[in-house]
Amino acid sequence: MANKKQNKQADKKSEKDEYIDFLEETLSEFTLAFLLDMERHGIFSSDNDEFVITEKFMDKVVNLALDNISKGMDADDVIGESIFDAIKGFYGDELTEEEIYPRADIVLSFVLDNLEEIIKENAGK
Repeated sequence: MANKKQNKQADKKSEKDEYIDFLEETLSEFTLAFLLDMERHGIFSSDNDEFVITEKFMDKVVNLALDNISKGMDADDVIGESIFDAIKGFYGDELTEEEIYPRADIVLSFVLDNLEEIIKENAGK
């Protein structure tokens, strides 16, 4: 009897692990699709199978961030808002607000530390 219960628990764990693996794989595929789409729009470039933010996009984000700071925007909102607006600028009317958010999250994961430093350096100029 105890053996059947242990087998059921093992099966449930196995199903849970399979489902988690499926979700992770699906998320990876969506992320890759977003990266390729953003590459097509000039936000990313790929070099040796590695995605990097383009200089043109980073310049746009930094300029928007500095502009937002000069307008008195709260420091906590500057980076997210600037990335959102830059993506919107690169895509034009192709994307809805809801379609921009996942792209902004991906961009943010690539540039947050560097962007904070760049903005701090340039904010005093």
